[in-house]
Amino acid sequence: MWPSIKRWRDWAMDNLWPLYRIGPQPQALHYSYEKAGLVLHDQPIPWNAEAVLVEAQLRLPSATSRRKADFLLRLPGQEPIIAEQLRRLENDERYRVSFRLPPPGVTVAAEILFRDHVVRHCMFASAPRPWRVKLSFPLNVAACSQAPS
Repeated sequence: MWPSIKRWRDWAMDNLWPLYRIGPQPQALHYSYEKAGLVLHDQPIPWNAEAVLVEAQLRLPSATSRRKADFLLRLPGQEPIIAEQLRRLENDERYRVSFRLPPPGVTVAAEILFRDHVVRHCMFASAPRPWRVKLSFPLNVAACSQAPS
């Protein structure tokens, strides 16, 4: 009988207790992008970037389980992205959660979630796409082939 009570208690703590009291507390958020083998930090993301990297530093209470599947990055109109990496910083309750995603192409607002609760809102700035100018000149064949009189 005791194991069933323990499971119920764990469920109640995770689902009924307010998350802001026991949940992760955001400390820092950084994003960067990869392009041609280089990683550029905290810059507007160009349209031709290969990947976008997001790192959030969080303080997790000791009672909280630590699985990278609990952390999601949600972009509007896309499926949530599961964390790629969860690392503990030395001698502390702080953890670094990393996400890797394709470049969004436009400036977009995103949310970092912990067990379906929003931990942090963030905005990814996109560099403007260069204009592609298509030059077309109407060619009047009759006017070009006439000799001046």
